[in-house]
Amino acid sequence: MVEKLLNRYKSDGLRGVFWVSLRKLLGDVVVFYNIYQIDTEKITRPNANYFTYTVCNELPEPKVYGDLERTKKTFATRLHKNHIYVLAKDNDESIAMLWAHTEPEHREDQYGFLVPVKDNQVYYYDSVTREPWQKKGVLRGMLYALAECKAKQRNISKIVAVIETTNFISQMAHEKIGFKKVKLKMHVRVMKVSRSITLNGFFR
Repeated sequence: MVEKLLNRYKSDGLRGVFWVSLRKLLGDVVVFYNIYQIDTEKITRPNANYFTYTVCNELPEPKVYGDLERTKKTFATRLHKNHIYVLAKDNDESIAMLWAHTEPEHREDQYGFLVPVKDNQVYYYDSVTREPWQKKGVLRGMLYALAECKAKQRNISKIVAVIETTNFISQMAHEKIGFKKVKLKMHVRVMKVSRSITLNGFFR
């Protein structure tokens, strides 16, 4: 534990040590997370065009499930809810994907809290990029494809995402793209009681 805290301090300073210690102390009873947001017009096209990005609403070829470690059941369940996904490929190799939807709210499966989604927003979640293609602008490319698709279909002007306070790598990646932190939330789950509280102004 001490070694983990020292490593976190080296990478993220006192802020990192604070959030990791708090997460360890409270476990899954209390979860802190940030809501991030970006205007779709501010997502720029990746400089390199090595990869292809496709917005999909149908089951993929079977090979995709293994490449991206996602089950056919997961795809089928989400597609049944009218969720869509962006699939990134390097030639014929599936290298990354993300999910998105425009429903009025999103339920975070791991903890059960709800995130409101406004009429002009698209919520994106469960993104994965295979290790050899990380830090190559793939996430930016998928978000650009999502923004272009949704902007054409309806009056979508913002993309929203939730990132845990302890996930600094993801936070930095999103902030590099242009995402802004708009809310800090605390979700409390004790027995059957579940509630999310906004903490803007605290822990900043």
